[in-house]
Amino acid sequence: RESGIGGTLFADHETIFCEIEHDKTEPYNFYKTVRNFKNVNMELFFADIQRVAWQRIFYLRDVDSKINYLNNHILNIINKHAPLKIVSGKTKPHAPWLSDNTKYLMRLRDKAYCKFKQTKSPQQWEYYKA
Repeated sequence: RESGIGGTLFADHETIFCEIEHDKTEPYNFYKTVRNFKNVNMELFFADIQRVAWQRIFYLRDVDSKINYLNNHILNIINKHAPLKIVSGKTKPHAPWLSDNTKYLMRLRDKAYCKFKQTKSPQQWEYYKA
């Protein structure tokens, strides 16, 4: 570590400097599995749900069979309309100078901007700017 005062050639003031040791965490890649329900055609989704013979569950003997029946049919329909997708991203380094309240306000700001982009409403724009 080093600190001191450095001379300058072009200014009337001396430059003060210091070196600080700190732990720098490198961002790393991550992968997660998600479903996107945004573009699901709800009419086709409900039509597939109605095609399942739900009454068959009453003729199954044990609870495990009933749960498997429900899970298999529900997951098959969901996988058909909103399949699993693997997305990747990078972690951001921790910013200790940002308080939880500041991060919360940043999220509110970002949500307000997304809402404005969706609606193009002047009221949403004013809310975002405020």
